[in-house]
Amino acid sequence: MDRLADTRLVFDRACEHDKAWQVLLDDWAKEENRYSVGGHLNPLTGWLDVRLSMSEPPPKRASVIYADLVHNLRATLDHIVCHLVEINGGTCTRSVGFPRVKNVEHWPSAVERHLVGFPTLWIPEIEAAQPFQYGTDFRKHPMHVLHELDIQQKHRTAVHFGVTAIELDFAPVFNRPKLLGDRYVLHQPTTEAVEIKDGDVIARLQPISQHNDLRITGIKGTHGPLMVGPLSDFTQGIGDALANLTCFVGWVLESLAPAFP
Repeated sequence: MDRLADTRLVFDRACEHDKAWQVLLDDWAKEENRYSVGGHLNPLTGWLDVRLSMSEPPPKRASVIYADLVHNLRATLDHIVCHLVEINGGTCTRSVGFPRVKNVEHWPSAVERHLVGFPTLWIPEIEAAQPFQYGTDFRKHPMHVLHELDIQQKHRTAVHFGVTAIELDFAPVFNRPKLLGDRYVLHQPTTEAVEIKDGDVIARLQPISQHNDLRITGIKGTHGPLMVGPLSDFTQGIGDALANLTCFVGWVLESLAPAFP
């Protein structure tokens, strides 16, 4: 029985899910007339609001695939622990598994409860992958994010997919020929991992002129691709951790691979 190979199968399945939701959303975004960008003049300020229009939101099926990804990633970590416990002569009980510890003070008790029979030499590798390594920012640690999502998605769809950014490449159209000193300022939202919905303002163009008579009447040019990613109330503001879940579990697997015979 090749226990490491069996564990890699679970992780490989997670990687398949990771690719599947991305392919699904890429295909959705590439469909003709899926979305457009248009300008809407604010008559009071002379500014132009640039808004996103979508014919329909990203497919919900991506959320189901992502739930499978989360489940297989979390299962990979538990498989690692249980296999190494049994290789070490122990028994994989219901309490044995890869721990998630937010406070370093709770680490000794977690080892006693979840790593019974685990080879002592390799416990530091588990410790290195704990959320408490981030201190007070433990909520941003991928182990914490993965653990919480796995629990939440047992009861409901915890993650949905939405547009998080769009690449803009256009030029403004003015109400008159430009004069010396005429220019415009592009204002864009700076918040992280906030969903952009149909009709939302994605940028504002501010005209500036010496006589305060310059107005932006429209835009011309092109816009780049949409960026679509996983979102939830729990995951807002921790986009990096969410994006790196698969990399994190892969790193843990390779760190502990030498422990397998």
